[in-house]
Amino acid sequence: MRKGIVLRPVAQLVRASSLYLEGPWFESKRADNNHRNSIVLGVILKYVKYFFLIPILFLFTLPRLLFATPVSFEDALRHYEQKDFRILIVPGHSNREWGTDFRGLRESALNVKLATNLAEFLKRDPHIKVYMARDEYGSFANWLSYYFQAEATNTKKFLALHSQASKAAVENGTFKLTSGVYHNRASSQTAYELFAINKFANDNRIDLTLHIHFNDNPGRKINQPGKYAGVAIYVPERQLPNFFATEPFAKAILSKLNQLAATSTFPGERAGVVQDQELIAIGSSGTREGAALLIEYGYIYEPQFLLPTVRDAYVRELAYLTFHGIENVFPATLTSSTLAPSVLLPRVWPMNMRRGMKNVDVLTLQRALSITGYYPPFGMSLQDCPVSGYFGACTELGLNQFTLMHKVAIDQLDPKKSLRARTLELLSSLVTTN
Repeated sequence: MRKGIVLRPVAQLVRASSLYLEGPWFESKRADNNHRNSIVLGVILKYVKYFFLIPILFLFTLPRLLFATPVSFEDALRHYEQKDFRILIVPGHSNREWGTDFRGLRESALNVKLATNLAEFLKRDPHIKVYMARDEYGSFANWLSYYFQAEATNTKKFLALHSQASKAAVENGTFKLTSGVYHNRASSQTAYELFAINKFANDNRIDLTLHIHFNDNPGRKINQPGKYAGVAIYVPERQLPNFFATEPFAKAILSKLNQLAATSTFPGERAGVVQDQELIAIGSSGTREGAALLIEYGYIYEPQFLLPTVRDAYVRELAYLTFHGIENVFPATLTSSTLAPSVLLPRVWPMNMRRGMKNVDVLTLQRALSITGYYPPFGMSLQDCPVSGYFGACTELGLNQFTLMHKVAIDQLDPKKSLRARTLELLSSLVTTN
């Protein structure tokens, strides 16, 4: 929280109470010698007000001060127009606590890879200033590590103040506790770092904090895939001060990500945009003033993450679509340029594309069919047919449907080429001009 944002309202509160106790009502009584009892009462109240009245006022007012909405979505739009929209990207976990893992693939490594790609895309927009919380090795950036140390005492005060306010808000009924998705409890060190990141973001007027994560199925067997798949975006619960500044970004990003991946099938995440009161990263206890998202980009055991070459391309596409979603929040008159639908295209595919293949060519083919409306095939969903880089029945069916619907155009191409070759040639030309 920016310096003074609490102290100023508190000072105003003390001043207001002083004016009330020393105002016209008491002045008139002091002037009247026939009301000695009132004078005595006024004197007593004057000196005990800080011990009696202020705590009572604090009980009901401090939570409202801290749970007000200090940053609006309109503020973000204005900062973007001024070419000063600030984004802090926080890849989740570190080499010390790498999150989840599957068959040697650590979540922390995936988080950094996606975050690095996202930062690259965001820096293309001159309206945006990008800050990366971690380096390519997963360690906190030097400037952030220094902030953790230099602001340690103030961060503890910041946390204590918000914790007290949150508790008071619950006790006096101004904030209602709700149940949500269960989350593993963060270690004390990780919790401190996340609260400190919130404080840093407030102190430095960060407009949007993006926490990058990949999901896992709780209780699955080691080295065995779980039963859930898909993406989910966590946002502050609507009673928290930064909900309304956050929601437009979450909806825009999810809309783009759903072009590549289905919404999570986990029961608590099926809404896609999931409100949450407990996640520190997005501002639990009212600790974040600006927009804050935690994006679960998929489950770490999903097939598109298992083959390294496919994984790298898929993660880059996830990053690009996140960037695309953020850009879509802002007025078209302000954004730098019209964005292509995919960073993986155009592409020329080999003529031997066939069922059973697993590679980047298949991934880009699925993406091209998706953009042209043929993947997933008619009557199916991305839950049935994920974009995975695996050429199976879904890809075969989508390609056949494309061939059938574009038969006239395909027949006009070089008859010496096979039907599959002509189909791929037409598909490539369509996504190139899309």
